[in-house]
Amino acid sequence: MFGLSELARYQPTTWARAININTSADATALEHIMGTAHLACVNLVAELFEIRHPPHDNPPEGWRRHTERVLTWQRQQIAISEP
Repeated sequence: MFGLSELARYQPTTWARAININTSADATALEHIMGTAHLACVNLVAELFEIRHPPHDNPPEGWRRHTERVLTWQRQQIAISEP
């Protein structure tokens, strides 16, 4: 994620070409990588938050939606890592 952000910041023309879905063969892969990286970061932050603030008996709706996104991400990682 850091490398992609560096490319976007310091070589914006190259980055714009790379993520153009109409002309770049790499655009779909980059989109997938960025989505996975985003969910990985969300998962890391969620784990820290859950350690410090465990959910109570009736968590707010936002917490439930977030938890479901994290669990979906974890299921995808397991599916990817299985042979």
